[in-house]
Amino acid sequence: MTSYLPSKYTCLAAVISSSLAMPALANVIDDSTLNLQLRNELRNADRPSVSPQGDMGPKIDAWVQGFLFDFESGQFADTVSFGGGFYAVEKLKANPNRGTRMYLDGHDSFSFGYANVAFDFAEQFHLTVGQFGTDYYYGTLEHMIPFIDDSSNRTTPSLKEGALYQGQFGNVKLYGLYSQRVAGVGNHSWTDDGRIVVDWSDFSMEVEKEPYYAVGLAWDTNDYQLLFGTSYQNNVANQIGVQGSYNWLDSDNAYFKYEARAMYFGLLGDEKDLSEALSGEDSSYVVSNQLTYHKDRATFLGNFGYTGPKMASANIDNDWGYSFDMSIDRGYHEMFAWSLMGVYQFTDGFNVALSGIVTDGYKDSSKETEIEGFGANLIFSYTPQSGPLAGLRNTLVLNKAQEYRHTGGNTETLKYYDIKFSAHYDLKIF
Repeated sequence: MTSYLPSKYTCLAAVISSSLAMPALANVIDDSTLNLQLRNELRNADRPSVSPQGDMGPKIDAWVQGFLFDFESGQFADTVSFGGGFYAVEKLKANPNRGTRMYLDGHDSFSFGYANVAFDFAEQFHLTVGQFGTDYYYGTLEHMIPFIDDSSNRTTPSLKEGALYQGQFGNVKLYGLYSQRVAGVGNHSWTDDGRIVVDWSDFSMEVEKEPYYAVGLAWDTNDYQLLFGTSYQNNVANQIGVQGSYNWLDSDNAYFKYEARAMYFGLLGDEKDLSEALSGEDSSYVVSNQLTYHKDRATFLGNFGYTGPKMASANIDNDWGYSFDMSIDRGYHEMFAWSLMGVYQFTDGFNVALSGIVTDGYKDSSKETEIEGFGANLIFSYTPQSGPLAGLRNTLVLNKAQEYRHTGGNTETLKYYDIKFSAHYDLKIF
């Protein structure tokens, strides 16, 4: 009679394999992490230049609480690891007669998850496959590579579905991205990457699926940084961007940093045909630079930028200038933008900043309407340094702005305000 019981040699091999695997598995568990980010955010604004239809405004009202879980396993065989997470944004308040500017799914709470597997073959070859973050501010990218990094100030960070390559070669790091779906920022669920087509009669949108490809490079030393990125998406655009910075200390130990960037956008296929028909433009660019000075508790920033032709495209983000304002747009046709900011650190955890901005350009390529804008932002930042709330980052931004739109002999005055409060707290669960 044939025996189906394991032999003594099979049992011995299983015991030996198990004894060898247990320490390795224990190390994987020990190296795993689970983090929770709590994000409470409130936004209330009036943006009169925005169409009265759709979720973007012109009047904005949203108060949300975000729960952002991120898990990363230790490495199996020093090579393979797994990541995943779950993001939920709960509505605390939203005026049904106002837009929520993508803080909610319309006026509803939303949630989504992600998962990936990462292969770390060597310092020169790290590959992530599945769903992963592409957000420098959130911490999922080491560098702000143009057209790979999608950092935003929304409650959820940006994520892609596809593959992300990263390779370190001394002071140089290479990046490669393939994306077929996106989530986070303004996407409240996993959505096809592709060309966004807008029905301007009711502001509804649909996506014509087109994969997104991008490569990038970062050269990073203690004093210098150079970032380069380029992307291609069929029927949408080819984009090229470069930015660099240099920092130094003077003889009085004051800190200086100079930054500059230049971006080019060239429309392709259907998007090019549409923009040429509506605006006569099929390409544009942005150039901008900024100087920062820091000494003791005071910091000053000054910047200047210029945006080229305004294309009729819902797929190009030309907000690449350093000039900052919560309300007025810096990306109109042939628009200059100047901005100054001063920051004073009253205590280790309390800062106050004041900035002003001036813009000058045209509404569109017809040049029939000239736009002059003026804005001011007062920013309070407070982070307790000790006690049970240590590390709770609180920021309040108060904004007022005006635009003067000159058409012929007539002038239209648009008055803006924007209030944003955020409280962020990070917890390491294990």
